[in-house]
Amino acid sequence: MSRVLDMTGQRFGRLVALRLDESCQSGLRRWMCKCDCGIEKSVCGGSLRDGKSMSCGCLLRDVARARGRASRTHGMSHSSTYRVWKSMVARCTNPRHVHFSNYGGRGIRICERWRHSFAAFLEDMGPRPDGLTIDRFPDNNGNYEPGNCRWASLVEQANNRRGNSLVIYQGESMTVSMLARRSLLPVHVVKYRLKVGWPVDRAASEPVRPRKATLQQEAR
Repeated sequence: MSRVLDMTGQRFGRLVALRLDESCQSGLRRWMCKCDCGIEKSVCGGSLRDGKSMSCGCLLRDVARARGRASRTHGMSHSSTYRVWKSMVARCTNPRHVHFSNYGGRGIRICERWRHSFAAFLEDMGPRPDGLTIDRFPDNNGNYEPGNCRWASLVEQANNRRGNSLVIYQGESMTVSMLARRSLLPVHVVKYRLKVGWPVDRAASEPVRPRKATLQQEAR
């Protein structure tokens, strides 16, 4: 009979050999081992030495859970935030997208952090608030990246569109539409006044005369 190799106290992965399993009737030498999770299990000595047995079974379960977590999505595939991100990527990277010409086609890019990871986008921007959508601000001609994006209302987005004329009123830069709302005047009136050369302060402060009064003044 060959001498038994004493493995008492030796560690094999998560298993520590406690004693030879005398109850085993198979003829194979087995060792009672204690797993790091607390479970004791009889394991074939050869499997321990060959690295085939490294836990009571919890190691495989933990690996499976870890792989499942890695393969699972962020859990927001049906959220409005994810749809915004997906649309943003498509219009900047897919030439077939209906709006590509206004985004990727004119040089608008997405930073590498956001382009390849919705999780990173979510971390930086947070969930999309109801009624808001993504807006490149303060540089509407800039890229989609942290520091140049915000969640904005449709009005804020409209005011941030390229091509909008900006004026300075009371030390603040704003669009003509914003100036009209601030002044409680019709937009077309403010636009006309500025077009014909009125100073911004006057265009925003002078009330609109009733048409009858204007006609009477013209008749004088």
